[in-house]
This record gives sequence, C-alpha cells and structure tokens, in this order.
Amino acid sequence: MKKRPICTRCHYPKTVCICGFISEVKVPLQLTILQHPLESKHGKNTARLLPLCIENSEIIIGENQQDFANIKASINALDNKTWVLYPNAQSQPLEECAKHYPNTLPHRLIVIDATWRKATKMWQLNPWLHELPSWHFDALPENQYRIRKSTLEHSLSSLEATAQALKIICNTDTQPLLTLFEAMQQQQERYSPSQQRANKDNIDGT
Repeated sequence: MKKRPICTRCHYPKTVCICGFISEVKVPLQLTILQHPLESKHGKNTARLLPLCIENSEIIIGENQQDFANIKASINALDNKTWVLYPNAQSQPLEECAKHYPNTLPHRLIVIDATWRKATKMWQLNPWLHELPSWHFDALPENQYRIRKSTLEHSLSSLEATAQALKIICNTDTQPLLTLFEAMQQQQERYSPSQQRANKDNIDGT
C-alpha cells in the first residue's frame, strides 16, 4: 500500500496538515513529557502537538527508570525546581501552588502522557518522580477531547492538562494550544469513516 505524504513540520499526513494553526507559546520553564511507547504510536495523541507551539519542550518515550535515566540524572530533587503533574496521595492542588511556593516558578514541569492505566504503571515504575513536588487540579475545565474517549468521567487529554497547568503556574495564554488541538480534531473528523460515509450519503442523495 502506498504511504500517504507526511508533512515534515507537523508530521501529520498532508491531507490533515495543521501547520496553518500553529502559533508560538512562550513559557518560562522546560516542559518535559514522559510518553508511554504505545501513546507515541497513537494517531490521535495530543502531546505531540505541544512541541509544535512550545520551543522549550521535549517528549521522552519510555516506561521505566532506565528509559528516563538521562532526565532523572539532570534533576536535583532537593531544590524543588522540578514539578510533576500527576494526581497521587501526596499531590497538592495546583491552584494553590502560589501558596506553597510563593514567588517561585519551577524550572521544569513533567507531564506523563499515557492512558490512566499505563500512567499509573509508569508512576509505580519511577519512584524518583515521587521525590518531586507533585500536583493535581482541584477543578477541571470541560473536556474538549471528542475524538478519543476516556473510560474515566473526569479526565483531560495531555494537551488540555498541560495547557491548564501552564495557565495556572505561569499565567500563560494557552489559547493557541487549544486552537491547534481543535484544528487537529476537525481535520481528523473530516477523514473519519463516519464522516466519509455521511459525505457519500449526501452525494448519493443529490
């Protein structure tokens, strides 16, 4: 089967290219995405959109401590300058970060990109993450991820969660991230089997 031409910038097939919707988002920290290998192969993954807008961001694919050895070695857990966005028994509401760390921004924010089941496993396999300040949301914005459903009622895509975190921590205007996210979904919907069937029905019915 002939492969579809791929855009060299957004890395989507050219038929669903989203480059026209990419806008730079400046954040005063390093964004590190720890991505499960299965998530990296998912066509509807949202974390892949983040480096398109945020220059100082990176995606590291792996699951256990060995996979993340380099990033682990670069972090000094004692200085509280690296934060983790992941709900757990020790995490604090991110909305209260200013109370816990007044006038202090982290140097790095780590986000785990995986399904909830895989993210839980990654958390368990990486105890070094437990030594870092960890955060959860007290109140979630409405989930806009309509092309890929979660089994959990209250959840966000990795892009939505990251956008919300950066908005709270840095007071960053993250609307460009959400605009790109919406564009990706619309492009995917255009070429979904259900939409193609609908288009065919409309043509056949004229």
